[in-house]
Amino acid sequence: MPSLHTMSRALAAFLLGALVCLSPARAQPQPASPLAPPTSAYSSAVAYEWFYLVSQLIQQTPGNSPPVAARTLGYLGLTLYESVVPGMPGHQSLAGQLNELSSLPWAQPDEPLHWPTVANASMAMMTRMMFSNASAENKGRIDLLERSLLRGRDRFHFFPRCQRGFDISNAATQEQRQFALYWADDPGKTPTPAGHWSYIANDLLRAQKADLGRAAATHALLNMAMSDAFVAGWAAKYRYNLIRPVTYIQLFIDSNWVTPLFTTPNFPEYPSGHSVQSSAAAGVLEQQFGKDLKFVDNTHNDRGWGPRTFASFSAAANEASLSRMYAGIHFRFGSEGGQSQGRCVAERVLALRLKP
Repeated sequence: MPSLHTMSRALAAFLLGALVCLSPARAQPQPASPLAPPTSAYSSAVAYEWFYLVSQLIQQTPGNSPPVAARTLGYLGLTLYESVVPGMPGHQSLAGQLNELSSLPWAQPDEPLHWPTVANASMAMMTRMMFSNASAENKGRIDLLERSLLRGRDRFHFFPRCQRGFDISNAATQEQRQFALYWADDPGKTPTPAGHWSYIANDLLRAQKADLGRAAATHALLNMAMSDAFVAGWAAKYRYNLIRPVTYIQLFIDSNWVTPLFTTPNFPEYPSGHSVQSSAAAGVLEQQFGKDLKFVDNTHNDRGWGPRTFASFSAAANEASLSRMYAGIHFRFGSEGGQSQGRCVAERVLALRLKP
């Protein structure tokens, strides 16, 4: 077992990782963000789940004599308390009251935290340290409990979602497939997805006889939003690294299935890049031109599509997003997740102050 001195230092180091957003060490935690409900808003499930497992690990792990077991429980109880005490109004940290626990880092007061998630991460990390000599099976139980408390114990929903995507793509109407081709915006053949929305904005600025200043502001916000949308979208893609529909469908549903319209891109599925970028663009254009502006898209006139009229920017962004599902290259949740991320990007860009 680790020494007492080592464990005291480990507890402080561990809590540094358990709390997501950190500030320099203080003697006492700052009050939790008003956006974060206090611990009293949550059940104690995370606590009793972990301590039930710990009681079994004590029994099944070599070396857990009565003094060692008591020390283990002491550290774990302290870990749980210190990890959530910023969310306990009227309570304070034990830092400064316990030997070698002089100070701890705390969450930034303006960052909301989900206390069961903080407690789960805390207990998982410390339990691994306390039972480093546990059997492989019991180490697996630690991983399983952490994962179950974080993600839930419901049965995996991936297959039915893939089945729905398979069915939607196969049943896509001719009109829906035309949407997919219209919004494909392939590089080398079109201005690309970002260029498509830039073209729309340019047409509107010209039609409204906007002055140079307004054009500059609109293009700055729109194009920064689309640039950030691709950065954020691709960061998420490689964070989640989710397989594409064609891979899953060929493995588990129909080995002969191919995407009906064009080749699946060779990068991860989630989220849909078209959805992130289109929703970010629509969010900026709504702020610049109005949410309910009916507009004409002339981007692909030279490709034989002719002008297309949309009731609003959000309607166009939604069609662009769903088009990837009709094409069979995205799941619905990939499109919906991308739309949500794109709106977040637009909000952040629109928060920039162009005027003093």
